Amino acid sequence: MTTMRREADTILKNGRIWTGDAAVPWASDLAIAGGRVLATGGDLSHLAGPGTEVIDLGGRMAMPGVHDVHLHFLMGGREELFYVRFPTSFGFEKIFAFLKERIAARPGEPVIGGAWGSEPGALIGRLDALQALDAATGEVPVLLYDESHHNLWANTAAMRAAGLSADTPDVADGTIVRDRATGALTGLFLEEAKQLFKDFVREVLPQTPEREMQAALAAVAKLNRYGITGFHEAATSRVSLDVLRSIDRAGQLSAWSVCSLPHAPFNGEDGAGEAFWTEGEGYRSEQIFPTYAKFFLDGVPPARTAAFVEPYLPTPDGLPGGHGDLYYTTEELAGLIERAEMLGLASKMHGSGDAAVRQALDAIAMVRAVRPGPAPLHHIAHASFLVPEDIARFAPLNAVADLCPVFWFPTSTSLACLDVLGAERTNRFWPNKDLHDAGALLAAGSDWPVVPEPNPWIGIEGMITRANPMGEVKGVLGADQALDLDTVLRIYTANAARAMGIGHLAGTLAPGMSADIVVLDRNLFEIAPTEIGRTEVVMTLFRGRMVYRT
Repeated sequence: MTTMRREADTILKNGRIWTGDAAVPWASDLAIAGGRVLATGGDLSHLAGPGTEVIDLGGRMAMPGVHDVHLHFLMGGREELFYVRFPTSFGFEKIFAFLKERIAARPGEPVIGGAWGSEPGALIGRLDALQALDAATGEVPVLLYDESHHNLWANTAAMRAAGLSADTPDVADGTIVRDRATGALTGLFLEEAKQLFKDFVREVLPQTPEREMQAALAAVAKLNRYGITGFHEAATSRVSLDVLRSIDRAGQLSAWSVCSLPHAPFNGEDGAGEAFWTEGEGYRSEQIFPTYAKFFLDGVPPARTAAFVEPYLPTPDGLPGGHGDLYYTTEELAGLIERAEMLGLASKMHGSGDAAVRQALDAIAMVRAVRPGPAPLHHIAHASFLVPEDIARFAPLNAVADLCPVFWFPTSTSLACLDVLGAERTNRFWPNKDLHDAGALLAAGSDWPVVPEPNPWIGIEGMITRANPMGEVKGVLGADQALDLDTVLRIYTANAARAMGIGHLAGTLAPGMSADIVVLDRNLFEIAPTEIGRTEVVMTLFRGRMVYRT
């Protein structure tokens, strides 16, 4: 047992503390001094002094704080406070009933939110679906995001309010879905086409400094409630950096914050490109790390915008399915990764389809050929579909498998993938065990608010069982890709912290590490895996400070 000084600020005693530290894997007591772990082991009462706070855990399990390696911090806070939300399991009739009730309660107020899933998604993009939406909503503008947040369904009133018509020209990197026979708008806008509503959304939901601060504080409070003490914002705007800096300076940022600065504009937000990468360094602090560049390589499978080596299944009307599109050439991507490395940035690359994942690996390999030596930890986010032979390439290239969202079990997303990819490819969704066995660094996140809640305990259960913890979709998804509890906890703690570049600060409860601690209402090692998703957090400490307590 190692100590740094004699007197502790806080001692947690009488617990079952899973430390993540190989030297002392389990402890009953943990002492904190100066925001760091002072010691772990048995009775540590000798480290107490007159000013020491002693917290009796009453036998409860404690562990390192969770690190969410992929979420959208400010967007999550905005949706928490200002957007309308309904479950992705809703079919058309439930969506329409929900909208009618909302409009009746707030007459004339536009509705912006979501998210629709696979059942309505199979029909959205047809004129009869738009007519049904219009019948349910009348003249109230309605914008509904899909569960990926990449695509948008609008009623006629919203399209009119945004100044759109059949004459609206197509956009780059996006699709305005039109009726094939008439050219009329169907209300479905894929990928960057959704930015046609940017000004309308900003008018309805203004991003004032006061509202942005409210959203940020709501976001960090929610993360702490789930035991999250570190997060990696997957695409960080200038506004998000400004708000993070403000709450950090006010002492209200109760989590480590790693930021990915987009190469191309994201979601209509301000801040992108190499100039922004350089600007980001000015926001660095003890808790804010603007140390990643962000690239979107493709879209998402349900909309057929993710890039695949083999084509999608034919469309319902018999047209070829296509392969999806890559947004960069491999040479362009390699040049940008190299430029980011020269500026001290690693890269986080959105790659949903197996062709996009392969492109990311190829680009990293090209950079290593001209910049030999240890590679930064480049993230391939989502890494959900992989050509089997590419799995072994992650570890040698120092590529992180950024595993998110928590869809490694049957969901509406996997059902939608069945429709466009077929059973064989869908059953290879999230090959987590194969990646782990091949030595890849696995780190997990939520992709909140794409996933409605940043609940890591649901994700942990699903990684172990490969079944849906909520029971919304039955069955299992690739049972052979299940992992054990100890491995999964490391994926959510030490692995994620290392992947985020802060593994020297946090991720385990070894002496000298940040005292980021979550206390649970149950011992995860003493319950059935199917109960893990119902775990509740009793308290969360960040840098030794209590930031959440029931």
